[in-house]
Parts: sequence; structure tokens; C-alpha cells
Amino acid sequence: MNILQINIYFGISILMKYNLIFHKLLANGQFDEIHVSLALDVLKKYRDTFSDTYTNNYHDIMKFIFIHPAIKVVQSNTFPNLTINDLLQTYSISMEYSILPQVKELSPVFPFNYVTLSTKVLNALSYSEYQMIKPMLFSTLSGLTIPLVILGEREVTPCYEYTLHTTYSIYNDIKEHLPVAIDRTIASTEATTELEPLLKSLSILHNSKLNIFMSSGGISVLTLFTSESRVGLTPDFKENPPRGIYTDTFSFLDALYTAVTTVNNS
Repeated sequence: MNILQINIYFGISILMKYNLIFHKLLANGQFDEIHVSLALDVLKKYRDTFSDTYTNNYHDIMKFIFIHPAIKVVQSNTFPNLTINDLLQTYSISMEYSILPQVKELSPVFPFNYVTLSTKVLNALSYSEYQMIKPMLFSTLSGLTIPLVILGEREVTPCYEYTLHTTYSIYNDIKEHLPVAIDRTIASTEATTELEPLLKSLSILHNSKLNIFMSSGGISVLTLFTSESRVGLTPDFKENPPRGIYTDTFSFLDALYTAVTTVNNS
């Protein structure tokens, strides 16, 4: 039996990327089974201030994402650490995003139409750049005629990773400028691996008329695995960005205005 044994890197959206690759490797007959372990050394280096509970919760998330019977979730410190790029280059695989089947099966959280806005900004904008576009951003969002649901962290948990990247939460600004928004946020980044709130957030993204974000990684990739409707600002896709994703701030703002107008008229 041909088995791939691998330590994978942390991040919920990253797990979903690995899952896509694993399915292709199995479908192509390149492996009979894949044994997956979390690269704890990497997680503890970059999320150095996070609790053991945060780390332990990943086991439940991996069980939710890796549902293929040939993908076995284990824990080993002997498997090699392999990144997404390692696998893409070694096995000549392309990323083709689609909504996870298990996300489609989640029960809707709200019985009405709504739009989501995510709180965390990671690498998409410096704080000074955000301050420059804030009036236009909230002017556009205040024009929504259907409810706005806020997702993400109220506070970004300080850690080594966030000293390397521009990271902050716009939660307080949202509450100030859009006080009637429905608040489905979590307390901090450290709470993002709690399974039940995560599943509700995935369902909310899946059933939203429009998902809005300004962030690298995380939410930008989650929307590709949960939804067909998004307007996002991210540096992640400089070539051939998926529909609704922008790398230029003013293109993002123009697209957001158009999308909000479309949602209001639908």
C-alpha cells in the first residue's frame, strides 16, 4: 500500500487547501492512503502565546475537514513537514476551489438574507491605508438595505506570527459606524478553533448574499470553500484572482459599491 505521511501546517483555510490536494492525489491513484498530522512545532513557534486548548481543538477541525475514508488523522512527530507549495510542485497539482460538501450540509443560521463583513485585517492594508479608505468603506456599507452580519475576532491575540505581518481588527469601528449590525464575532484569535462557533461561521458565509473582507489567507480562502459571492481585498492572488477578489484597494472599493447596489436591488 502506497501511503503519504505528512505533517501539515496550521490554519483552517490551509487545512481546506490540503484537503483539496489530498483528494486529487487519491483520485489520481498516486496514494492509497494519506496519514495526516499537525506540525505542532510550526504552530507553537508562530502562535507561541496561544493555549493548549487552541492546539487541541485542531483535532476536531481536522476530523470535520478530512472526511475522505482514505485520509487518516493521526499525530506524529516523525512525519515530514510539507507545505502546500511543496505538494503542488512535487505532484504538479493545480488549485481549483469549490464549496466543501460538508459545508453545504450545515444548517442555516438565519432565516433571512444578509451580507457578512469580517473584522480581521491581515496584510491587505496598513493601518494608515485603512484610515484613508475608512470613510468610503463605511459610507458604502451604511447603504445596505439588508442586515449586515459581523464575523471574525473582536481582538487579535498577540503572537509571534502577528509581529511579522500587519494585523489588526476593525471590530470597534464597525460597531461605531454600523451599530445595528448583527454581531456573530468571537472574543479573540485564540477562540477560532472552537468547533461549534466555527461551523456556524462557515454556515453564515455559505448562505450569505455577499461576503466582504480585507485580509490575506484565512477568510480570503474560506470564502472560496464556502461561498460563490464575495468582494475581498487581498494580496494572495496576484495572478488570475478568483471572481470577487481584488489586489488593488480602489478596484475593491468600486467592486464593493457595485456589489452592495446589486444586493440592494435583488
